[in-house]
This record gives sequence, C-alpha cells and structure tokens, in this order.
Amino acid sequence: MKFSEHTRLDKCGHGGTIINVASVTGHWVAPFFPAYIASKYGVVGFSKSFGHAYNYKSTGVRVVALCPSFTLTPLVFTKIVSDEQEDAFDRYRSNQVWQSADEVGIRAVEVFKNADSGTSWDVVGGSPAFESLSTEYITIPDEIIPEGTCQVDCECD
Repeated sequence: MKFSEHTRLDKCGHGGTIINVASVTGHWVAPFFPAYIASKYGVVGFSKSFGHAYNYKSTGVRVVALCPSFTLTPLVFTKIVSDEQEDAFDRYRSNQVWQSADEVGIRAVEVFKNADSGTSWDVVGGSPAFESLSTEYITIPDEIIPEGTCQVDCECD
C-alpha cells in the first residue's frame, strides 16, 4: 500500500487513522444487489484485517469501517436492483429509517474519536454509531415476496 510508506511507525511515519466507508450491507445476507453487498463485505473485511491489532502495533495506522444504513444520497434515486426485484425492494426500503449524509458525518467524527482499530461501526437513522459484531441475515416478509415466486416450501415446474 502506497500510503504505508509514509505513515507506518516502523517506517519512520507518524501513524494515523483510515476510515473506510462501507455500508451496513457489508455484514448482511440479503436478496437484493449481491454485487454491491459483496463489495461492501470486501471493504469491511479489508478494514478489519488491515486494522488487526498485529498490524496496528507495527504500523500505528488505525483502520476502521464506517457502515451507514439507508442514507439520502443520489445513489438511492438510481436503479440498483433487477426488474424482478424492483417492487419488492421499493416496499422493503420504504419501511426503513433514513438518515442524512450530514448525520452520518457527525457519527463518523464520533467513530474517529472512539473506535479501536480493526472494528466496524454501523450508523442507523442518525443515531449514535455502534460496533457491528456479526453478520445479519435479512428476512424479507412474505407480503413483500411477489406472487408466483417460488419459495422454499413450494415446488417449481
């Protein structure tokens, strides 16, 4: 990593902090936008691994992941799911608690001040950030699953 030539304590640097912005989807298992979720898993995994205590002790570079939930940004106005999932996803996200980018920024400052290296922090609905410790399996209510969709207990022809 290029930055490590300049920041690592063991290379005469001064250490520092890196906050990688991911998403709460970085520790979700959900049916929507699997490529997006995979990319966020990567950011969270990279942050936790590079921020591991072993690395932090030698580099002095603290690495954390910031994982906002539903945030009002231009991304939410773009199509991010398949045609088949669009209606179900719209109904799912309409039930979520939204936050502004400014609220996420305020929480990012808190994470910067308090987070240990190698940790991941969720920001949900503008509330104080909390450390995310595990993967969450997102269950989609039956009423959101479109009619005619084969479910686990049905037989498809």
